[in-house]
Amino acid sequence: MCNQKAIPSRIIVALLVFTLLFSTNGLSRCFAADDIQNNYIAVSAGDGHTVALMEDGTVWAWGINTSGQIGNGDRGVVKSPTKIDGLSNIIAIDANRDFTLALRSDGTVWAWGGNEFGVLGDDLPNRSFVPLKITGLNNIIAVAAGDTHCAAVSKDGTVFTWGRNAFGQLGNGTGYKKTSIITQVSGVSNIKAVAVGKRHTLALKSDGTVWAWGNNEEGQLGTNPGSREDTGIASQIKGFTGAIAISAGEYHSAALMDDGTVWIWGSNEYGQLAKSTKQSVTVPTLVDGLTNIKSIALGRRHSVVLKNDGTVWTWGGNNSGQLGTGNSDISINPTQVNGLSNIASISTHVFSTTALDTSGKLWTWGDASGSSPQRVLYKATEAPVVTTEPSTIPKPTVSPNNGYTTTNTIFLKIDDSYMTVNGSTKEIDPGNGTSPIVEDGRTMIPIRALIEIMGGTVGWDEKESKVIIKLNNNNLEMGIDKKVIKLNDTEKPVDAAPKVINGRTMVPVRFVAENLGCSVAWDEDSQKITIKFTGKIPVFEPDERIAKAGEGIIKGNEYILDGKVLFNDKNGIISALLSPDKKYVAYTWSQMEVILYDIEKDTKVTLYDMPLTEAYGTSYMFKSVAGNRINLIKWTADSQKIIFKKYNAAGFSGGDGNYEINKDEIYQTPVVTQEN
Repeated sequence: MCNQKAIPSRIIVALLVFTLLFSTNGLSRCFAADDIQNNYIAVSAGDGHTVALMEDGTVWAWGINTSGQIGNGDRGVVKSPTKIDGLSNIIAIDANRDFTLALRSDGTVWAWGGNEFGVLGDDLPNRSFVPLKITGLNNIIAVAAGDTHCAAVSKDGTVFTWGRNAFGQLGNGTGYKKTSIITQVSGVSNIKAVAVGKRHTLALKSDGTVWAWGNNEEGQLGTNPGSREDTGIASQIKGFTGAIAISAGEYHSAALMDDGTVWIWGSNEYGQLAKSTKQSVTVPTLVDGLTNIKSIALGRRHSVVLKNDGTVWTWGGNNSGQLGTGNSDISINPTQVNGLSNIASISTHVFSTTALDTSGKLWTWGDASGSSPQRVLYKATEAPVVTTEPSTIPKPTVSPNNGYTTTNTIFLKIDDSYMTVNGSTKEIDPGNGTSPIVEDGRTMIPIRALIEIMGGTVGWDEKESKVIIKLNNNNLEMGIDKKVIKLNDTEKPVDAAPKVINGRTMVPVRFVAENLGCSVAWDEDSQKITIKFTGKIPVFEPDERIAKAGEGIIKGNEYILDGKVLFNDKNGIISALLSPDKKYVAYTWSQMEVILYDIEKDTKVTLYDMPLTEAYGTSYMFKSVAGNRINLIKWTADSQKIIFKKYNAAGFSGGDGNYEINKDEIYQTPVVTQEN
């Protein structure tokens, strides 16, 4: 379980009373919101990224980002905590592998990152770089992210699952097939907590009984003494009552009892059951010597508990120092982690462990794979996330006037004709494809779009070839190709002159920072510009991207053929081509991928994913028409191959000719062809 004081690892607990749940202001794998008087209230991690939930309901992330698991709309390693835009009022987070789930206070669930086996809960092609709402989940009070499957608990105590089902871990009796469709688990009710392991699922009922389904090769279900048979049907662990919390590791499971003891079962290959033999245990067994336990957390091959006195105890696998004992030796005996006191919550990850103390500090040890400065930390070390005091983290505010915001963020990207304004996608220059560019070593941005978004006006003096800007009671005049501007009748020099490029006035990004009162940040790796400013602007609705695509039509996130919506992609569809035999649609959405939609099978698969070295490397900076780095040209007449171009920063093709890929090959290397 957990009550509102402790929530175990790999589970999110559904409390009996819905209003009490939300009053805790946050849930995660393991934390105690009411014990922590600090902005950090929860932390969760996948195989290489870390996600933190703040007291104000915002979510921050850092680490590996190859699948979009940071949620910042981009790829590339993020070395410091970065706020995820578009998420607010979050009360729970749970990360795993290369994706994350987040639960909002309104009962909706949001997901981002890799989508292998449909873990994002929707039929997305490969991954999502930004948080997306999972359709079909409402009134949710708990979420849990497993390796390849997920679970959620609703207010009425029902359980929903999605993702991989090869071992029956979804518990829906669908013939062991994966599904991104949210389905209800039959045979269980009044559930208040769920936990997901690698291939199995646990559920805790309000009466203190534990139910399990899925893979049982190490006896991790605990439902049938001596049995190792998988099951796709939820079954009760008979004769086992009084549980108040559950947790699931890779192949082992545990329960915290109402008397403060811990019972554990499943694989013991690495001593994770605290037994002297490596033999698996198929029924719950008491962990000797542990009393007064507040919460439990299971990692892949190790086990962790938090005592009521604020101390942390660990045992099991320790190849990466995840036990925090100062070495990498396996331990079959629960051992106290030295140097830690007043701990309020614990959380386990693949080969690492974290703890939050009552002062709000985040501690970590083991192999965090990108979430800490050193790859392996054998002793508990204060994590980098707390090097900045929580009070210095900006908190966005919303104007009391409905439909307006006062603290605003704009994201622009080199060669991308769309920008993000407070989480909503807007075309910079509708119909013209204008985008930020690099000119003579300076990052240039289209000034009109920015000023109008900020609530100002832009005028043009044809006679003197100058732009006149009025914003926040300021009057600014700047002449094209001149390095002197006039701000409120005072002349001042600028280090780069405004230019007219393709009929649009472009100015250096530094100009924006120094003269318009904005905060501007530049990320060299992702070629991304972040502009923050204060001012009352409307809440924007995302633009619809409408374009003809072969014989079909793109309208926002939908591809329409013969007046019927053929498919949709929540990331948006940038360009698309219908095959000559009308059996397939090739399309792009991320500017770096070619995705194939099979009309008959109603399935999607990524055919080509541009390598990061090409997408972001200095020797291969892509640009394309209307913001695409990949520009689809045509299908071959036999409907077997797709021809496309790649563009560099100067607008020239990224090779000696066009490129082609075969629809029947996945993750292939494109072949250069002279065909036009």
